[in-house]
Amino acid sequence: MRVYQDLLIGNRIHPSPERAQVWLTKAASENHPRANYLIARGHLTGEGRSKDEDSYIMYLRRAARLNYPLAQKELGENYRMTREDDYGLYLALVWLLRAQKNGEDATPQIQAVESRLDRLDRKAAHKEASDFDFR
Repeated sequence: MRVYQDLLIGNRIHPSPERAQVWLTKAASENHPRANYLIARGHLTGEGRSKDEDSYIMYLRRAARLNYPLAQKELGENYRMTREDDYGLYLALVWLLRAQKNGEDATPQIQAVESRLDRLDRKAAHKEASDFDFR
């Protein structure tokens, strides 16, 4: 990740965003959580990557599974905003709870999702969120 950042901003070297993306991809392939998150964001915004919703979700899930709190919160928010079914809301709650346990404040989002799920689904989501062996 250090090489990526140096190439991106030109820290002690000539900036090269293209080469920075190569290093970012390499870091992501080696399961670096933040690299996967940054690639996901790139696919969402089109910055340094092609805009691609499927790739965005794929890399966001990877980063979330690698226990990156920002990705966990963003994935939970994505489920909350795009899925109206109970299973989508269940997944939203699981990822938001994991983000919260990793120090990312998701209290308002958690409350919003919990208000839309029944007691058994809330209980199951809390149980699954406490299991960190989910890769």
